[in-house]
Formats: sequence, structure tokens, C-alpha cells
Amino acid sequence: MFMSITGDLYKGKNFGLIYGMVEGSIGLGSALGAWVAGYIFDQTQNYLWAFILAILLNFISILLVWSAAPRKFRRPRLLPF
Repeated sequence: MFMSITGDLYKGKNFGLIYGMVEGSIGLGSALGAWVAGYIFDQTQNYLWAFILAILLNFISILLVWSAAPRKFRRPRLLPF
């Protein structure tokens, strides 16, 4: 999913660099996410706030991808059969 979104939004010679930055961000977020969830559990003995934080960050991610998406798109031509 990440590669297709990145490919749709950023075409051209810089795609490799941009996709590498996206994958690096995903790796960093995964590492920090596990650490933060563990820290929240250690402090509260409950995963509720870790899940709330994950849901909130997912909604922010959805909004950022939606805002970066192109507004013009081609409508597919229907085949006459």
C-alpha cells in the first residue's frame, strides 16, 4: 500500500529517494511505537492509552495522505460491450 500511494503521488526520477524516506520513516515509527507502547504500559499497567494514541496517529496519517493526494484524476473510458 505504501509503495502504491508513493508511486501515485510522486512519479519521476526522485521516486527512489522519496520512497526510501517513506520506508525509513515507517521503520523509525515502528521502532518508536513499540517503545512508547511499552512505556505507557509500564506507567499505567494498561494498554488503553497506547491504543488511543495509535488510533489518533492513524487518523492523522489518513488526513495527511488525503491532503497530499492529487485533486484531478482521469476517468476511465468505458468500453462499449
